[in-house]
Amino acid sequence: MDFKKNNVNPGEPVTAQAWNDIVNTLFEVQTILSAEFQRVRVKVTRPTPGFDLSTVRVVAIQDGFAVAQAVPPIGAGDEHVFGSLKEGAYTVSATAPGFAVTDAALTITHGVATPVLSMALTSSLTPMPTVLGLKLPAAISALGALRPTILDVGGKTLPFTGFDVAYNDSLVLAQWPDPGEPAATTGGFMLVSVKQAKFVTMPNLVGKSLSEAKALLKTLNLTVEIVD
Repeated sequence: MDFKKNNVNPGEPVTAQAWNDIVNTLFEVQTILSAEFQRVRVKVTRPTPGFDLSTVRVVAIQDGFAVAQAVPPIGAGDEHVFGSLKEGAYTVSATAPGFAVTDAALTITHGVATPVLSMALTSSLTPMPTVLGLKLPAAISALGALRPTILDVGGKTLPFTGFDVAYNDSLVLAQWPDPGEPAATTGGFMLVSVKQAKFVTMPNLVGKSLSEAKALLKTLNLTVEIVD
């Protein structure tokens, strides 16, 4: 129907027909708006049991700009909801700390119901390799893009590259995170603990008495253990 603007002065009665026209017009406006805008539900798959989906940010992007953000799930819910999106093409983007950005295409068309949009998160973290027992240079090679804090057992922090050559034979005694656990290439905290190895040239003890051998080894800070 065509709506015609008719003002009513204060105190003047409104006829039944006029009231019906108002109701019918509002109903048509609601119908038009309902057809032009749609409520969109986005289901983000939990990457791990118990993952908090409220930490995921879901936005609708159009022409390079974020035009709407979905309301995150409440309680045990698992759907992000856009209250209303206008007809058109969108990119729906889901982001969460520690995960790569996930995008999905969405097109809203008048008269066509929009199904629930399903999205899955992919971890942007790298599994921590096993470096326990490796010499420091080999451990650094195995770590690749990961850059943990390196400490010797005395608490001294070592540079990731360019450390003293005396540490070339140092063995990794501890690591965190544990092997296989996710680790960020930037940010976060990772630790590799090493002990500096010290080497001496073993003297020739053949033909010496036990007391002579002990005295000689003592000068090298070595101890003697007698095995029968």
